[in-house]
Amino acid sequence: MQALISEWTRAKAGTIDFIESMPDELLGYKPVPDVFSFAEQFIHIGWANYSFAAIAAGRDNPYDRAKGNDPMANEELKTKKAALLE
Repeated sequence: MQALISEWTRAKAGTIDFIESMPDELLGYKPVPDVFSFAEQFIHIGWANYSFAAIAAGRDNPYDRAKGNDPMANEELKTKKAALLE
């Protein structure tokens, strides 16, 4: 369990550094139209984490696309403030 916690902590720190390094005006950057933007990549990571944790805990996912709560549709989540939980 300690190895999992250590890896989670390392990945979290690296992710925060990566998000902080991107200027606000480039959060919507897409190298090509058919891929996620920089911000959407991190929404996708968060959504996946919520999904896995909800399944493991036997709880509802607050971002359940099947129930019409698609995090990609929420423009507020595409901000650095939301990504860093400020």
